[in-house]
Amino acid sequence: MCGLIGALVIARLQQVQIVANDINATAQEQASTYEVSLEPFSPHIHKLVLEYAQEVDKYRLDEIVVAAIAPVVRRLVAQWVPLDDPSFFLDTFRSWRPALKITEAKEPETRIDFYGTKTVVPVSTPYVPQRHFDFPLTSFQARTDDTV
Repeated sequence: MCGLIGALVIARLQQVQIVANDINATAQEQASTYEVSLEPFSPHIHKLVLEYAQEVDKYRLDEIVVAAIAPVVRRLVAQWVPLDDPSFFLDTFRSWRPALKITEAKEPETRIDFYGTKTVVPVSTPYVPQRHFDFPLTSFQARTDDTV
């Protein structure tokens, strides 16, 4: 019985490796292309998230996605004019949210003081060195957060 379960786990990890290799191949194609785009990554990333969600969490496969798209995003940001197209990356990153481990922003907390006045407490947190976090940063957060 254990041999069968082990074989199934190995077969599943081999399938995950095929998707990871597809993501890597797409990254290499984009590296040699003049006009780069994030769209070629979408089918592979969606497959990774939809079919292998447990493995994405367990083996931190978000790091593979971030490592593959980082050079492409860097090139796209260099060409991007935010005033002309402020939501350029928005749709893509929203659809990739599970693969990048992006969490929703928290709503500000409302408190009522002693005199009955409502006060909105901002959600921003002060800078804390990474070694003091109670949880590890995802690869996406670590690469996009300049303060850490």
